[in-house]
Amino acid sequence: MRSVFCLVVLLLPCLTMADEPFIEEALVWDFKEGGYDTHHVYGFAVTREGTVLAFSEGREKAKDDAGPKDQLLKRSTDGGRTWGTEIVIERKDGTYWNANGHPGVKETWTNCAPVVDRVTGNIFYFYALNDPDKEAGQRVTRVFYKKSVDDGLTWSDRVDVTGILNARKDGTPNKDANGNWILNGNGFPCDYLGRAMHMPGPGHGIQASDGRLILQFWNRTSVRNHRDNRLYGVTVIYSDDHGATWKFGGFVDDGQAGMNESRIVELEDGCFYVNARWATGGLAYRVVSTSLDSTLDKWTTPKMENGIPKSTTVDAGMIRLTDSSTHQKSRILWAKSNDFFERPKGQTHTYRNSMTVFMSFDEAQTWPVRKLLNRDWANYCDLAVLEDKTILLLWATGTGFEQQKVVCSRFNVEWLTDGKDSLTLKPQ
Repeated sequence: MRSVFCLVVLLLPCLTMADEPFIEEALVWDFKEGGYDTHHVYGFAVTREGTVLAFSEGREKAKDDAGPKDQLLKRSTDGGRTWGTEIVIERKDGTYWNANGHPGVKETWTNCAPVVDRVTGNIFYFYALNDPDKEAGQRVTRVFYKKSVDDGLTWSDRVDVTGILNARKDGTPNKDANGNWILNGNGFPCDYLGRAMHMPGPGHGIQASDGRLILQFWNRTSVRNHRDNRLYGVTVIYSDDHGATWKFGGFVDDGQAGMNESRIVELEDGCFYVNARWATGGLAYRVVSTSLDSTLDKWTTPKMENGIPKSTTVDAGMIRLTDSSTHQKSRILWAKSNDFFERPKGQTHTYRNSMTVFMSFDEAQTWPVRKLLNRDWANYCDLAVLEDKTILLLWATGTGFEQQKVVCSRFNVEWLTDGKDSLTLKPQ
């Protein structure tokens, strides 16, 4: 009888014990670190080995989306508490364009989104190369990925997957009867809507419960077009063979709703949910869509997520924390800079401030938990979750775009909910 009692005593803390609330912050990239004007647009992931990977663009000029940029990585092997030396994945040194018809042009390696295969441990890092003619209006990108098989220490040669994004409405390559790519008005291969700009993520892709790797992209025509004619939208690609091949999944938004930078999560019913920035700026709601089943080629008509007040349009992080099969509750996290609080004098309503973390218990239908980290300047962000369910938030803070640093905030669900929630496991 005593042994049974001891077993019960030992098991109960594993099922019900709550941790003390905590939040910590670690510097990832400092102001102007490495000679860059700023670090902006982030990718974030935790590897199978538990290493945390933070990716960013290293920009020559902070607000110059079309200007020269490097693709950078820092690794943390202690759960985001400290960060190692910088790894340069792509350099804006002119090498690519010198070999491809544009000598003297520095590369704009842009956007970034890792996808981690937790079966093989391989990491796929997607990014784009922007139009070499900066003044022409960002008309075209080439999309690449590199693979790491050693936990992010080294990276393969780049692999070009642009053709996957230049798809017909049915997902097949947008080619004519002779097998030639159909060109848009600017003379570039494009999708069936004429869009040759395809940007991964940013943030991160996911691995679904069946092992499928999935990554979301945003798409548009040239910024020289009127805003209403840019046909902003979101598409997805996937791999069912651990990244050996990638295929077009479907059009989440085919240029009608203005979906832009987005995140994707798998819902407990096997469907997928996309939450996107509204591309046309100003004060706005987010735009959301859900797949009609576990496939990726049929989606609900995108709609405004009006359960949260309108706020500044900006990239936002989203990730699943727990599911109800193992932790009794479904929990999905969402983080973004907002405009909910008093702004500095003279700032407009689209000023990026007030980094806030939300949590949903009903599969992203409502967001009853809302926790403010900081009322000050807050720019792009992304979320990751460690094996022990510590939550990590990679985000930009500081005093403005030209004076921002990138930090990693570490916290638990007890801090997020002021002690009202804890991660109770289901008995096995």
